[in-house]
Parts: sequence; C-alpha cells; structure tokens
Amino acid sequence: MEIVKVELKFFGPHKQLVCNFHGSTAILGANGKGKSIVLSAIRFAFTGDLDGNAQSYVHCWGDAEHGAQNGSVQVDFVQHGVKGTLFRQVGKSPKRWLDWLASTS
Repeated sequence: MEIVKVELKFFGPHKQLVCNFHGSTAILGANGKGKSIVLSAIRFAFTGDLDGNAQSYVHCWGDAEHGAQNGSVQVDFVQHGVKGTLFRQVGKSPKRWLDWLASTS
C-alpha cells in the first residue's frame, strides 16, 4: 500500500494541512509544529485508535461558540492498483467512511 495524500482539518494543532507524498517522504519541521500528529492521524484513519481523550484532537479555532466542533482526517492511498480514500471524523458528530475508486491502470 502506498499513501499518496493525508489531509487534516481542525485536527491536532492544524486548522488545515495537506501532505502529498511522492515515493520516499520525510516530514520535517521545528519541534512542536505537529509532525507527530500526522502519524497519529494516519493511524487514526486506519484503526480508529487515538491516544488519550478523542475530543482533545479537535482544534477549536476561534471562540468556543464558533469554533470547530469536529476534526477530520482523510487518507488517499493506492493498493494493488486501486485507489482508496479513508475518512474519519472525531468530535461532536464522529463519522467514518471508505471509498474504493476505479483502477489506476
């Protein structure tokens, strides 16, 4: 399986983050900027597992009344020539879904 894209919305310290992966990829950045949360998000997308309180992963940008109620992770991947997308949402209205798309060949 090859992960080709990870998108986070209101997840961890990220309001929105899109990581496109091409071949061998490294995640670089200063300490405390959210590199580890990308790996936690991938694990969450595939397994539903989060360390600690799930609600703590929702990053509430803005005030409590108008801030985000949910955080989400979307992972696009290719396995055996077939594209797939995993989506998981955490927060007040958790959701999850998996889409299998047409063959990439």
